[in-house]
Amino acid sequence: MLRAGVECTGSYGAGLARYLAAQQVAVVEVNQPDGSTRRRCGKTDAVDAEAAARAALSGIARALPKSGGERVEALRMLRLAKNSAVKARTQALNQLKSVLVNAPSALREELEPLSRLLRRCAELADTREGNPAADTAVFTLRLLAQRVVQLRHEATELETRITRLYLERRTAEIKGKREVMRCLKRYAAREVYHLIRADMITRHQQSDASATLMTAA
Repeated sequence: MLRAGVECTGSYGAGLARYLAAQQVAVVEVNQPDGSTRRRCGKTDAVDAEAAARAALSGIARALPKSGGERVEALRMLRLAKNSAVKARTQALNQLKSVLVNAPSALREELEPLSRLLRRCAELADTREGNPAADTAVFTLRLLAQRVVQLRHEATELETRITRLYLERRTAEIKGKREVMRCLKRYAAREVYHLIRADMITRHQQSDASATLMTAA
């Protein structure tokens, strides 16, 4: 085999692309068959494989897969874990808000002000008031708040590792400290933007929670 076409070389096709490249096979990125081909021939692995082979052999597919390597794969895994942590943190915050809205008014008043809501919820002590709803609300709020804090720590640690690996990767690819720093600043700017956006969403959610609590009170 001298030439092969592989779909999604940056994701699930990355392993196959790396293996073929190691076997001295020229690899090109191919697109999935268009809708008309799928409707006419059906969606099967055989049809997709034939379409990929034809695109590679005819020269229609010419895009080279992105260079991989251990650092690229490590970055992919870290980003996957970070995105999962951020998503889970947002979900836990929304769940905490839902529990808080339906909690007894005395408990809601105890947790004010909302600027310290997470810390106060995380430090709640178990109650034995004989009220299942109130006791369960305390337990659930503490659990969710601690989960949010833990996920925030995870996301921070993952981001630190991502930045370190990104710097190592760019240093290996680019000669010159100035160019490396320029790439790092560009990467940092993108990450800061996402962090600011996430913080704004969190603040908005807290404002909604405050308004809802005032209405419930």
